[in-house]
Amino acid sequence: MAMKISVCVVLVIIAQAYCQREKLAAHLKDVAKSVHEIIPDNPKGSTSVKVNLHLLNIVDYNPKNQVMDLTAWLSFDWNDARFAWDPENYGGISKSNIPAAYIKQPDFKLFNGARHGMTIDADINCVIFSTGNILCIPLVDIESFCPITNPTADTFNCSIKLGSWAYSCNQLNITRAESYVDVTAFQGGWRWQIVESSSNVTEKQYPCCPELYCSVDIVLKIQDKSRTPLGKWYFQ
Repeated sequence: MAMKISVCVVLVIIAQAYCQREKLAAHLKDVAKSVHEIIPDNPKGSTSVKVNLHLLNIVDYNPKNQVMDLTAWLSFDWNDARFAWDPENYGGISKSNIPAAYIKQPDFKLFNGARHGMTIDADINCVIFSTGNILCIPLVDIESFCPITNPTADTFNCSIKLGSWAYSCNQLNITRAESYVDVTAFQGGWRWQIVESSSNVTEKQYPCCPELYCSVDIVLKIQDKSRTPLGKWYFQ
């Protein structure tokens, strides 16, 4: 009998926890429907977004067009008080996953892209915390111009410029998570090596508008081992 009671208690607890999670998910989706822009409803309000690039792989490099195709995780971290909740009202739950399609995310574009520029995999979940903090890390495919100024060198620089297409710095303030690109998960194989990297936030005024627009300027110094003396000897 005691065993049956214990099992019933556990099942009740699990059911209650499930109901609380569903209740919170429904609440967050309702909030998301009312949020039409990433910036606050206050006309003078602004949103700070922390950005970082986590390089995964160099898919291809076309030396004729000098275009590099690479994949990476692009992390966005910001706070939106409209999504905040009191954990006590939801069984102590302090974070939840919600499909990225429900959330208004930073409208980041690749400013110096080639061909298809940057494609973002939107079929992911974002993590929302009870404080209103939101973390989204979509997979991105980036095609960027990476000119080789010295045809005999085995290293070259690849620049990636990311920024908001619609919002000025006063509306969407971009900050960097790190001063470098995360390459801990990079798989360059035998050919590619990231020698060094940098990540900086810059502000620029364009002819169209009086406001300043922020961007993340990333520079990758890449070594192509097939162009080293050993690589040339091996593949000759």
